[in-house]
Amino acid sequence: LTNKLTFDPKTWKNSPLISVTQISTSGLLTLFETAQSMRSLVRTDGGDNRLQHRVLASVFYEASTRTSCSFQAAMMRLGGTFIHVDGGKGGNTSASKKGESLEDTIRCLECYTDVTV
Repeated sequence: LTNKLTFDPKTWKNSPLISVTQISTSGLLTLFETAQSMRSLVRTDGGDNRLQHRVLASVFYEASTRTSCSFQAAMMRLGGTFIHVDGGKGGNTSASKKGESLEDTIRCLECYTDVTV
């Protein structure tokens, strides 16, 4: 998986991002340029609708308020929606309470959503 994600957008499409080692130097530059572009968009226009009709699954098995909120806010600023799954102890999902594996939960959510974090 090392250096598979490059400046070419085709290398990012439908590619799971598990580790930073997957991103080449040119891919990191593209990622940073895109982040800067998104920051400017939010500052000037508040966002847009490029992700309208898209759904993000936000799955967290450990508490991570800032990370979770950042993904959710980004999705909303780009016109999309999200489903939040708190899979940790005392979470809001029956899947983890019933012993369903993380892999099974994600596989199921992928049927309903466009991206899973």
